[in-house]
Amino acid sequence: SSFTTLVLDNVNRFDSGKYTLTLENSSGTKSAFVSVRVLDSPSAPVNLKVKEVTKDSVSLTWEPPLLDGGAKIKNYIVEKRETTRKAYATVVTNCHKTSWKIDQLQEGCN
Repeated sequence: SSFTTLVLDNVNRFDSGKYTLTLENSSGTKSAFVSVRVLDSPSAPVNLKVKEVTKDSVSLTWEPPLLDGGAKIKNYIVEKRETTRKAYATVVTNCHKTSWKIDQLQEGCN
């Protein structure tokens, strides 16, 4: 059996949609409709707000990103970074809501 592969380079989420694919050879022409969904990284969440601050915790809320990357947002990853450190530390990887309370913060570490 033989087959043909079509590869599209440099696409983005705005290239998603319905396309007509037309093939032609010496025997004739055949067309088919193809639905294309390009998945991409979502944009950042919006309206991040600090709701409550205590000496050892902070409560955050946000809204979903304006662009979901072509798929439903299933979870958020919340990270923190102390001002004395260069790297971020993961707080939670499976946050399923648009808010989170970060506990066990050390006072004075910003």
